[in-house]
Amino acid sequence: MTSPAKSKGNAWEREICVFLSSCLGGNFQRVPNSGAYIGGSNSHRKANLSATQTRIAKGDIIPPDDLPKLNIEAKNYKDIAFHQIIDGSCKQLDKWIDQTEEPADPGDVSFTIFKITRKGSWVAFRASFQPKLDMSGLSYVTYRKASGVDYLVVDHEKFFNQNKEAIRELAGSNNCASSGN
Repeated sequence: MTSPAKSKGNAWEREICVFLSSCLGGNFQRVPNSGAYIGGSNSHRKANLSATQTRIAKGDIIPPDDLPKLNIEAKNYKDIAFHQIIDGSCKQLDKWIDQTEEPADPGDVSFTIFKITRKGSWVAFRASFQPKLDMSGLSYVTYRKASGVDYLVVDHEKFFNQNKEAIRELAGSNNCASSGN
């Protein structure tokens, strides 16, 4: 039987798939039994997988074929220490970003989308993408990980709706941009 926390996470992943399918177009699907199949200590598995298999196992969400560089991790938690995000010392956000970035390939466009119960939902992504995005009118915070890499944290729905075309361009098969890894 699935734990309540796992069910909550699965429901959020399904919600993100519906949102992204509507916003960006295409068919977004949950990774079956998602987890760190090729992340963290399992990174050695990438050596034996095809490009398609690797793409499917990277994050929690499988993007449509025309967005092969899109890498998405989805988290749904009860609480987070928001003051630590402002201070740049949020170990929980660091962990989530690491889970998103570890299995990513050079050139991938990675997004960590997180929902906090009764507070809202946000997306964290590398600040190096900011020049290619429209951040006008969006409230966001710059979060610096201990590694010194900057990320932006912004309302996920407003961000994706405002940057549909830019995200499709960055994550499409013709993308040659570096992720900064």
